[in-house]
Amino acid sequence: MEVGFLVHMMDPYKSKLELPKRYNSLIDVANYPVGCVDLITDSGYKWSVVIESNTRGCFICQGWVTVVIMLAVEQNDLIVFENVDIKTFKLKHIKGHHGRYVNPMFYCVMTNTK
Repeated sequence: MEVGFLVHMMDPYKSKLELPKRYNSLIDVANYPVGCVDLITDSGYKWSVVIESNTRGCFICQGWVTVVIMLAVEQNDLIVFENVDIKTFKLKHIKGHHGRYVNPMFYCVMTNTK
């Protein structure tokens, strides 16, 4: 069972976050949420956002800008989404390599360590 995913923030300043392509297929298989969802952190932050699914994919829409501002997300940062339950993801924010290019394949390997 998939327990989470990682997003490499190429452009954190967009008003919505496009989720990985496989998210759509995990909605039924792994109970990934759509609609109103809570995002939490270990430091006590909690946001309510809306995840929308359409023919172009899945997106965090309403509320995403607030998350970016509160976590001080910048270009090339990583956001790890851990699926806690049917309506909650725990976020881990990892500061990226600002000013240098890092091959996205590195991040793919790091998320598939088994």
